[in-house]
Amino acid sequence: MTNKTMADVMREVDDQRRGFSDHAFLRMLDASSDVEDLRRFAPNLYFYVFAFQDMLRLSHEGIVDPHLREIAGRHRDEDSGHEQWFATDMIELDCVRDVPWVFAAHHRAARDLSYAMLSEVLSADDDRLRLTVPLVLEAVGATFFYRVNGLLERARYDRPLRYFARSHEQVESDHDMFTEAGAHAIRSIPLDDANFEAAVALVRRCFGYFARFATHLHTAHHAPAP
Repeated sequence: MTNKTMADVMREVDDQRRGFSDHAFLRMLDASSDVEDLRRFAPNLYFYVFAFQDMLRLSHEGIVDPHLREIAGRHRDEDSGHEQWFATDMIELDCVRDVPWVFAAHHRAARDLSYAMLSEVLSADDDRLRLTVPLVLEAVGATFFYRVNGLLERARYDRPLRYFARSHEQVESDHDMFTEAGAHAIRSIPLDDANFEAAVALVRRCFGYFARFATHLHTAHHAPAP
């Protein structure tokens, strides 16, 4: 039996994040200095942003181990209410959509991504797998926010935003799981071979979901807006 810990899973998350960073959609954001590009794809995040809160909630509520449950609970609390930041940004960006729009065919990809991630949370049969999902969510978020905020700075957009903002990016990087103590507490969690292999497979599946969604966004970017 090998001596694996969550540090090994976190390395897999980072490897997958680096690969995801080269996706064509993210390269498009890197190259853009037009806020209209943000307005074009931002509505496609509606369902995911609100479902994100349930991903964290169900991950936290499913964890049995008191130590891991405390870690997940702090993370859930730190992200609480961010969907409201998104809602106010959509007003500011003039991108508000209603419920029928969110549940129409053109928004299916965002719903499918969200359902897939929720399925991973609900089907996880070990606390360490339940904790792995938030690690993936944070890695994807960091990759995305860095590029969106760069776009806004290049566009010299100076209207007040909270979700699409460097301040939100900083809030995310200040999460307890990224502090020295918080990261150490997660990295030191041991895994047996079976759980390590399951965690790695989970990470790869999740990044696959996000890559497919990013491909959808990239393909739809120049299509007529619904």
